[in-house]
Amino acid sequence: MLALLVCLLLAPSAAPAGEPPRAVVRAATRAVEGDSATRLGAQWSARVARDSGDRAAVLGVATLARLRYDYPTSERLYRRLDAGPADGYALYARLGLGEGLEERRFTPAAVAEFTRARALARTLRDDGAAAHALVWLASSRGKTEGLDVLGALLDTTARLVPDSAFDVRALLDIRRGLLYALRGRPREAQATVDSGIALARRAHALRIEGDGYLSLAKVLLLHNAPFDSGLVAAHRSAALYEQAHANGALANSLIWHSYALESLGRYAEMREVARRALAEGEATHAPSAVADAHRLMGLLAINFGDWAAAAQHLDRAAALSLATGDTVNLLLTRKFQGFAALAGGDTARARRLATERLVWSRRAQDFNGIFESQRVLAAVAQRERDWTAAASALAAARAQLPRLPGADYRDEITDDEARLAVARGDLATAERALQQYIRNLAVAPGDPTETDFVGFDVRIRLADVHARRNDVARAEAEMAAALDDVEHLRARLSDTELRTLAFQRAHVFSAAAEPHGLEDAWARALGAIVGGGRAIAAFDLAERWRARELMDRLDRADALRAAAPAVARADTARHVAARSLRAVDVAAALPDDRTALLAYVGGAGAPLTVFVVRRDGVRARVLPPVDSLADRVTRFGRLLESGVDAARLGRTLGAALLDPAMPLLDARVTRLVVVPDGPLHRLPFDALRLADGHLAVERWAFGVAPSASVVATLWQRSGREARATRVVRAAAPAAPAAAPLLALGNPTVRLSRASAGGAAEETYRDAFDASGGLPPLRGAEREVALVARYSPSADVRVGDAASALFLKRADLRRYRVLHFATHAVVDERSAARTALALAPGGGESGFVGPGDLAALRLDADLVVLSACRSAGGVVVGGEGIQGLTAPFLEAGARSLVATEWRIRDQGAVPFVDAFYAALARGLPVADALRVAKLDAVRRGEPPRTWAAFVAVGDPLVTVPLKTPAGGVWAGLVQRVMNAFATPGRGGAPR
Repeated sequence: MLALLVCLLLAPSAAPAGEPPRAVVRAATRAVEGDSATRLGAQWSARVARDSGDRAAVLGVATLARLRYDYPTSERLYRRLDAGPADGYALYARLGLGEGLEERRFTPAAVAEFTRARALARTLRDDGAAAHALVWLASSRGKTEGLDVLGALLDTTARLVPDSAFDVRALLDIRRGLLYALRGRPREAQATVDSGIALARRAHALRIEGDGYLSLAKVLLLHNAPFDSGLVAAHRSAALYEQAHANGALANSLIWHSYALESLGRYAEMREVARRALAEGEATHAPSAVADAHRLMGLLAINFGDWAAAAQHLDRAAALSLATGDTVNLLLTRKFQGFAALAGGDTARARRLATERLVWSRRAQDFNGIFESQRVLAAVAQRERDWTAAASALAAARAQLPRLPGADYRDEITDDEARLAVARGDLATAERALQQYIRNLAVAPGDPTETDFVGFDVRIRLADVHARRNDVARAEAEMAAALDDVEHLRARLSDTELRTLAFQRAHVFSAAAEPHGLEDAWARALGAIVGGGRAIAAFDLAERWRARELMDRLDRADALRAAAPAVARADTARHVAARSLRAVDVAAALPDDRTALLAYVGGAGAPLTVFVVRRDGVRARVLPPVDSLADRVTRFGRLLESGVDAARLGRTLGAALLDPAMPLLDARVTRLVVVPDGPLHRLPFDALRLADGHLAVERWAFGVAPSASVVATLWQRSGREARATRVVRAAAPAAPAAAPLLALGNPTVRLSRASAGGAAEETYRDAFDASGGLPPLRGAEREVALVARYSPSADVRVGDAASALFLKRADLRRYRVLHFATHAVVDERSAARTALALAPGGGESGFVGPGDLAALRLDADLVVLSACRSAGGVVVGGEGIQGLTAPFLEAGARSLVATEWRIRDQGAVPFVDAFYAALARGLPVADALRVAKLDAVRRGEPPRTWAAFVAVGDPLVTVPLKTPAGGVWAGLVQRVMNAFATPGRGGAPR
């Protein structure tokens, strides 16, 4: 209120021509901060309309435009003033131009304007304006020319600034405080910034006070102050910028707010603040803030191993920084791009980017930049097995430690030295370094979330070292402790998506230096424990790694279904970690002796372990590394999808993956539930060949599960429900009715670029365009009509009726079967580009993504996703496939049938009909799928037609369907007609 009153009092006094230019700028600033900018702007504009030569009014309008982020208007008017007499108005026009350019980080152009302003101030003998120009020039030049230049210019400013210019003195102290921080003098830094904040408050300069708190946040973060102090300072700066309507500065404050949140491990909040910074930057036409926000989101993606998303954000950030000439932030972005290059194996690019940053950092005396650049060069040398060069680069990085604050740098270099020691085979040195790291955590634990994550990473690698030294007991103990740490980490993450990524969370740098290092270390240690005769212990450890978030969701869903509505609503806000099942629990949950579970664990360069679980216990075998199979698995899938005979490759893979398990099975086993790992997620196991030349599907029915704990939980749930059903039937015996069925097919899909579906729709549209578009699916419409014949209470919806709005609003719990015959797109790099396509309308775009599917409420025995590649998705370390299937399990489906590759519209119809016919005979899902596959094999269909379909979740679910009227003979005639009318290769892909 006081600020508003001041502005109202100042506004009339601004009217007379010839007022001092500094007073005009102050009046404009206070008007914006006090919400009287519109009124004052109207007065100044009226004066300009009356007299175009009213330079004071032109300066006022230009300054208001700059402060309100209308940069084209401000620059036009500033240059108009600059083209006139070389007076005070031209001087403050140059200052305004420089500030506007620096706010957007067009730094070279800003330096030029500040230099011109300083020169004119000298001519006019205006020490206050000269100091103003110098304090900005110091900041701009210091970024690119180093701390000595920054210090010299600030010293010159101190000699010029008048005592009464509180605002300039405040800026001077704030800049000096940052200089002290960068030179390793934290106490002087904080005291000097505090002085600047006090001076800004005395000058009633809200923006500069906000600058002070933002600088304080940087000082505290740089010097590892108590966890939340930097966050508090960043929050205070944001509040001041909001009060001053300084939205461009607010965007910059939010960037540092996000960095503070990252240092605390509060990743969900970090992402939301970064998104807000992006919005503020775009709204205020500040490319620097937009670049910063994209770099932050790239950093977040790197933290959780999402290199594809990271590359998109970092490329955008680099392009913006390059366009504005923002060398400092371009080099910072290049650092993370170098990490991405290193992770992708492009060592030449990683070396080039690190060398560029090293040269610049030496010139600018950026010791942190020197430290980080040397670490990258060491990692490149280590990747190339040049141990001497790697050790030399690490020594150069360690030499920077006296100039760097806090213990984090010391721990990082210790971690690097441990990794190099492991690579060189010096296990004793590696163990000492890792043990020292753990002791450091105990002495100075830091933020609990980050400590848990670091503990997980270090302990897994220490377990690997123990395993390499044949100390199995210590390896097992470290792995258990590591899993405790990551569970503590997950418990602190409030964001579901980030909890899903928790097991592949890694040091940003370690993740780049060794992209699969954590998984490899885990798999090697697990294999050693199995080799030490501890198969059950190893299995229990493996289950604690797998599908933890999905297990949590299944447990919460069970609890919510059992709870009263009020309790259920309260519980949705809490995250409670579910318990992974032990080997004894999984073995006991197996429904019969005919069913066995095969769980694989492997790393890119580590042995592959296969666990075989039967009702009588767990056995295991350690196989060659999975990386020797990865390319073959990929090639096998591509060959099958293209229709090429892949029998020889199928036999090679069968010998590697199934033959070692066969001695642990016997003739009674007719069903195998596979828990895959890594590239095996994309392998159609039933298309593999056995030693006798037969297809695996001729020996077993197959199902796939995200983890043994998930499928055992589904079996336990089915057992409880079956017992409850028997009690109901005993009380009122009656013939079971056919399961209610919902079938959605050939929806009307529109991809109009003019629709207003927002960024999400645009993402899905681009993804579908990239996959070949969305042609009509006449076969899908016929398919749902055939499926409906198996349930007298079927609900069939096609065209506009097969809508996303219906799916989201209908009571789906009444359907026991949901069948989707539509288009799907599944991106193996980003879950954000994964969706089912249904009809739009009612405010819905029609694209139903994983989050939408997880939010459904189902009580379904079976969901069939008869669409292209619906079983695929992003493979997330520790969680498995993240695509369309896991959300349906979370929503309440017991079993799913989905596809491994693109299926043909007409070609899918006969196979689906045969599958439903087998279900109607009372066969479990996996057995019915096997019958349909064997039927296709007997008809001479290639594997591309039948091997694409896979059962996910509980493969033993039975669905009460009815054989269509006319009996078995009518069904047989229908399937013969299908075979002749729609050959297996017919139709467009779904």
